[in-house]
Amino acid sequence: MSNKCLYCHKLFKPKYKSVRKKIRCKNEGRFCSLKCSSKYNGEQRIKNRVLNAECGLCGVKFHMPAGRVKLMAGKLKYCCRQHKDQAQRLNSGVNAARPPHYGNGKSNYREMAWKEYDKKCICGFSFGGLLQIHHKNENRNMNTINNLEVVCPLCHAIRHMKKTIKGWKRSNSCLTPRECIPELEKMIFGESFTEF
Repeated sequence: MSNKCLYCHKLFKPKYKSVRKKIRCKNEGRFCSLKCSSKYNGEQRIKNRVLNAECGLCGVKFHMPAGRVKLMAGKLKYCCRQHKDQAQRLNSGVNAARPPHYGNGKSNYREMAWKEYDKKCICGFSFGGLLQIHHKNENRNMNTINNLEVVCPLCHAIRHMKKTIKGWKRSNSCLTPRECIPELEKMIFGESFTEF
């Protein structure tokens, strides 16, 4: 007596002891080897899978275990680790994927300014560890490249001064009028100061 394998369709003769067993397993006598049985059952599992999740980055539908879908209700799901990592980057555009410690995405104005401008202040100071980025209109939410400038700590202090009865004083809460900045720079750096 010979049987036909469900996976490779080869004819095979089942082992004598497996035919005579009182308790038979569901795959007994249906496959020529354990390898064929494993491959067939694996393919059946894949075929019967329900595509119950959608990747938060590429939008491809994929299968996720039901318990995990329930656990991650309301959260973004990803088809692979690379897409998860890519979605969590600051420049990915997927704001919902960003962990809370990454900030609100507005803090990347520094990287934007370093790419656009030289790492050098207008006074000539170029030690990168001390250079700062100044918002020209004091609005830290407006991070366009036109509103940013690279300055040293001293030039940054000049941009945050207010005039009092006793003279100019540093103040974080106010912004020096743009027309007064050259006057202050000449007063601090001397008459020979010229912008580079």
